Formats: sequence, structure tokens, C-alpha cells
Amino acid sequence: MFSKTTGSLKNFLHPAILLPFTGEILILITLFTKNQNRVMTFTGLSFMGLLMLLLLVVGLLSASYKIVLPTIPFFVIAMLIIRSNRKRKTESR
Repeated sequence: MFSKTTGSLKNFLHPAILLPFTGEILILITLFTKNQNRVMTFTGLSFMGLLMLLLLVVGLLSASYKIVLPTIPFFVIAMLIIRSNRKRKTESR
């Protein structure tokens, strides 16, 4: 696996790898900044959500609960984050 390093950078530039990784980086940046940016949070969640949505669809189409069940906590936490950001926005008005 590690002996075939030719073209390994090209493998990491695939959108299915690069977008969720970018989403994780954005979430980490938002986590460690003093003023949390809602746009970065939502962008990071949506980028990671694309991969999780793909896994959910694959799991549903193959009727495999072992693929579907790990995606549920991500969507629950994402909905909680969206809800808390909306509450914070309405309280600041």
C-alpha cells in the first residue's frame, strides 16, 4: 500500500476526500477562534455532511444498517448545532 506513492497527491485531491477534510479544518478553525463565525461553521458542516449523506444513501440502498447507523449521530449533532446557532441569532436581535 505504501510502496505505490506515485500519484498519491492526486488521490487526496478527489472531491470525496478533499471536501470533508476541508470541512473538518473549518470546524477546527471555528472551534479555536474567539469569535465563532457562523458561515465557517455551516460551510464545514455542509462539506462533512456531503460525505455522510453519501454514506447514508449507500447504506439505505444496500439495506445495511451497519452503514446507516453511524451516520445518524452526525445528523443529530448537526441539527443541534444549527438549532443553537438560530437561537443565538434571534437572541442577538
